[in-house]
Amino acid sequence: MDGIDGHCFTGDVYQQQVNSNEYIASGILEEYVLGQLTADQRAEVEAMAAQYPEIRAELKTIEEALAKYSMAHARPMSAELKQKILQRVAALESGKTTDAKTPSAPLRNLLGWIVGLLALLAIAVWSFIQNQKLERNLEEVQQQMESNMAHCDSIRIKNDQLEQQLSILKNPGLQLVFMEGTAKSKTSQVVVHYNPVLAQAYLRVDDLPQPAPGKQYQLWAIVAGAPVSMGVFDIPADSSALISVSFVADAQAFAVTLEKTGGVASPTLEDMYVIGNVGG
Repeated sequence: MDGIDGHCFTGDVYQQQVNSNEYIASGILEEYVLGQLTADQRAEVEAMAAQYPEIRAELKTIEEALAKYSMAHARPMSAELKQKILQRVAALESGKTTDAKTPSAPLRNLLGWIVGLLALLAIAVWSFIQNQKLERNLEEVQQQMESNMAHCDSIRIKNDQLEQQLSILKNPGLQLVFMEGTAKSKTSQVVVHYNPVLAQAYLRVDDLPQPAPGKQYQLWAIVAGAPVSMGVFDIPADSSALISVSFVADAQAFAVTLEKTGGVASPTLEDMYVIGNVGG
């Protein structure tokens, strides 16, 4: 049985005892990658790689190194060299070699060089394809991560809103004032979260038409029969969101009118959309 220098490591017992570092240093792995081993030798290398992770890792390193080298040093074949190769191959196929049984040494060297070149080319192509797949996979993973982060941000914002609403609803002294639609918009509904104890007021828009450009809704508190502005507001994208508005004490009722952007000093009664009484 040959040793390391002969590149023959047959026998189960010997394979178990051989030092993997010596096997790697023998050069047989490089010959395997270049396709210069016999079928038995290739089977032996594959068995060793399956048994020893360090040999398997070294094979991968050699393949990657050869692929980088071939791509870095690739150059077009000259017309003269191409013609010589074609002539040699044609002569071999037609039986015109000087020795019909055994090709000459130069021809054997030439054929070995061609085989090695093709092996390097195959490795380079394989490495390029794998690299492209890896880049696509990384891009897909990155896009998925960005999508997940955006989704998490959306959930966090929604959770913060729910916690805020829960906190407001738990506050002592809270009164919910439901404002129903007028003849202007019968299906509209807006709820005021009114808390005289904490001097807080919030608005929840359940249903209001989108205002025309240059228009904005304005909330009013009715105090001693007179309207007092609590500010203007826009319709939020989330209908469950609470809008903080100015607090007005001793409110008896609330109403919403549609005014010019920025609001007005007195409500336009014909553009009143909802109204509701405190404690009603």
